[in-house]
Amino acid sequence: MQKVFSIIFILFLSPFIGFNVSAQHLIHGVVQDSLGIPIKSVNVRAILGNDSLVTSTNNNGEYKFENNGSQVVLLSFNMLGYSSKNLIEKLSSSESFHLMPTVRLSKYVRLLPSVDVVHILPMVVNGDTTQFNFKAFDFRKNALLEEALKELPGFQVYRDGSVTYNGKIIRKVRVDNKDFFGGDLLTATRNLPAEFIKNIQLLNANAVKDDNTGLLNDDDEKVLNITLKEDKKKILFGQTTLGAGSNERYIGSFGINKFNQGQELSVLGSFNNTNTNLFSFGIPGGGDRSKSIMDMEGFSDPIDGLNKIGSLGVTVSDQVAKNIYMTAGYNYLYQSNITEGNSLVTSTYTNNIIQRKEDYVINTTNKNHKFRFGLDIKFNNNDIFKVNGNFIYNQQEMWQTKDLLLSNLRSMSEGVYRDSSETISPNGELDLFYSKFFQKKGRKFLASFNSNSHNNSKYDFVNEDYLEYKLSNNSNLNKNRQSHFINLSNHTNSNKLKLTFVEPFFEHSLFEFNYEYEGTTIKSLRLVEDRLVEEVERFIDSLTVDYDYMYNSHRVGMTYQYQPNDKLKMNIGFTVQPLFMEGYLQNESVRYNYDNVNLMPTANFLYKFSKESDIQMSYK
Repeated sequence: MQKVFSIIFILFLSPFIGFNVSAQHLIHGVVQDSLGIPIKSVNVRAILGNDSLVTSTNNNGEYKFENNGSQVVLLSFNMLGYSSKNLIEKLSSSESFHLMPTVRLSKYVRLLPSVDVVHILPMVVNGDTTQFNFKAFDFRKNALLEEALKELPGFQVYRDGSVTYNGKIIRKVRVDNKDFFGGDLLTATRNLPAEFIKNIQLLNANAVKDDNTGLLNDDDEKVLNITLKEDKKKILFGQTTLGAGSNERYIGSFGINKFNQGQELSVLGSFNNTNTNLFSFGIPGGGDRSKSIMDMEGFSDPIDGLNKIGSLGVTVSDQVAKNIYMTAGYNYLYQSNITEGNSLVTSTYTNNIIQRKEDYVINTTNKNHKFRFGLDIKFNNNDIFKVNGNFIYNQQEMWQTKDLLLSNLRSMSEGVYRDSSETISPNGELDLFYSKFFQKKGRKFLASFNSNSHNNSKYDFVNEDYLEYKLSNNSNLNKNRQSHFINLSNHTNSNKLKLTFVEPFFEHSLFEFNYEYEGTTIKSLRLVEDRLVEEVERFIDSLTVDYDYMYNSHRVGMTYQYQPNDKLKMNIGFTVQPLFMEGYLQNESVRYNYDNVNLMPTANFLYKFSKESDIQMSYK
């Protein structure tokens, strides 16, 4: 304490003490570390009276100052990685050279607390899987998944709720790799809050089967897999919506959802006349896979006219035993649609004008029931057995009225078209899948069976009344009237069986042997009855169709695959397919048969330059 006080006292008095110095004095010193090794680039600061000088040590650890005549010098030494040090030395006015004591700096080490720098990639592409991390995006508070998808690159959400990614329709959704509400996309996008979601993944529809076979799959249909946050895997949440607007518009919905580590209980309902629906319409598996992006019928509700919609859905999923997972659900949809419209088409030709005017009203009522169930079993020997089924019962009633006017320069035709129909469609589908586990790595046996039945019965009453006459004198008045009853029924039943055995061959290749059976029967009956004819037999033969068709196909194939690394993959295969087709028409004694054997060589070459670019060549 005395030393510090002395320094302050000397510094305070030094400006007031006068010195008569005839020549400058040189101050010299050395800085070393604790082992006596000179330290280079040490920052040395000297205070001499009113002057403050700064220098740094050279390679030998030396520093020098010129004294301005002060009798006291205060030195401070600073170097990154070393402890700081101060030094006070008295100077003699008679000395022309003053050697300072050697200064030794000790190492200074301070451990800073760890800091985690986290950078979340918004989008990660890994092979055929594309992942979007929601934490990297800023969504509106309380936004649902449907709104969040609109802000992600590559996604397109349409007015009817359907979703595409890079132009490909997404028809099925999963939550934590388990079907959510039977895989129904609309139910997930319009009920799951975005803040509950950790990330979403786009997977191939047959990703599980691809993993089991190890072969390249041509099906690029996408499935949306949603991963919930860890603190949201066990949660109870719900929502209620009520709204009203102009033109007597109204909307109401409710939802209660419970998640508990794979256990799910969801009850959803909605009623509105704003063309809004919670569920996909009546297609097994959540969507008709044969439809394209431009053909959305059957996938979601129509967007034309005024729709009154009521819907209710219940789904239950639970692990009923250690290795058994069960899911079941029921959806009911009621839709009433009224569409009013008119059109006027004018066609101009040389010396003639043709006009067609049409006013129409279409009233449609749909009632749809959908049952679904699923069962996943993993045996103690790691064998896997899965059962999935759907049953849909749809009833539709339709009333249609059209007023038609067709005219040109010489004649005119006007009339009324009335149509009322009832359609009943019970449809069912059953999927079975079995995977046999082997101790030998790469050896696999898989079996899948699909059976579906699609039935459609339609009862249609059609009435037409037309008047035709010349415009010049209203002569040649012709009356045309038709009254038909149309009975239409279509029944399609199909069964598919596929067996696959995979055997590794050496280190980087394998053989796949497969057998496929497909059988389809189609029955189509169309009877048209003329209600204006008094006879008992009043069917119109020219409009009647009675058609039966049967198709059977067996396919046996072998494929060799070679994959030495993650970049190169190639396979070559050969398939033999004997097939048989048979059909006949009513009132014809001849049956039509077709037998053939198809020989199908295939080859595929795939090389990945990077995760984003590759080249593929195929021969079929």
